[in-house]
Amino acid sequence: SVVLAVLLVVGGTMAWFTSNSYETTNTFKAGTVDIDLLENDEVTEGRGINFDNVNPGDSFAKKVEVRNNGSKRIYVRVKVEPAWSGVDSDDFNLLALNAAEIDFNTEYWIEQGGYFYYKYIVEAPKEGETGIIDPPLFTKVTFKGLEMGNEYQGSTFIINLQAQAVQASHYAYKDAWKLESLPEGVQNWEDSNSSPE
Repeated sequence: SVVLAVLLVVGGTMAWFTSNSYETTNTFKAGTVDIDLLENDEVTEGRGINFDNVNPGDSFAKKVEVRNNGSKRIYVRVKVEPAWSGVDSDDFNLLALNAAEIDFNTEYWIEQGGYFYYKYIVEAPKEGETGIIDPPLFTKVTFKGLEMGNEYQGSTFIINLQAQAVQASHYAYKDAWKLESLPEGVQNWEDSNSSPE
């Protein structure tokens, strides 16, 4: 019985084969949607460019661009609101371009309801890239010589601009921009890679 007791004690201290995996932590970091509006290569930060002493026939460099600073693929649109003030005329549409001409790029930007939508989904910039959308929305404003008569003397032409962006997935534009669909010709987010060639 003494020998049996010793065997039972030894049997109780036997080891088992075991294994533990390394501890793993899963993280989910949200992406970012972040844009800048640039005019003549400068971030506007709410201020525009002013031109004085404008004459009929004058043309001014005004390059309007949007830069993607974020990590997400995005849709981009720019709200454009042109307006005149101080025109000496009783029959005049102050919200029309009239004697001004803006060279909108309508090959890559599609106008609908006062907004210009970039035709392609904009990719997040890779290292070394500027993130600036190419081509610009427009590059110059011209005042037409024949259409800009004496009634325009002392008047002011204003272009208010606001760039907007939304993630290009899960139809986010429907909620963010209150749209049923994007303008015809704007790339669908479910299509394969987005950038123009």
